[in-house]
Amino acid sequence: MLKLISLLLLLNSSASFANEEENFVCSAFYVKPLVAKVNAPNARDKFKHCSVSCMLTLRCGTLDAYSAGLLKELLDMMGMGNPETADIRANVAGITFAKKKEATNDEECMDLCGKLYP
Repeated sequence: MLKLISLLLLLNSSASFANEEENFVCSAFYVKPLVAKVNAPNARDKFKHCSVSCMLTLRCGTLDAYSAGLLKELLDMMGMGNPETADIRANVAGITFAKKKEATNDEECMDLCGKLYP
């Protein structure tokens, strides 16, 4: 648990995703329908984290998507789920796909994340 908290603090202090101005509330409007989009019966957890983060980045920017992922893990730490550092790594992978323009739409996000997390 201490390792997870340390990782969250380290990642949150990172400026690597903070290259654009964002409003931090965009993801609140999109996260639920995007989760529903990737929530197939056999969908793997890391695939979902990666895909949703990628799609949020396309819509809201990197910092907003990154913050939403950190908030999810913090809520998990408070008993609302299963906190895992691998979830944060999957979020970062999805954000990176969108940030580097390797994924430019939802289908490309899901395809790349599906290859990374088969």
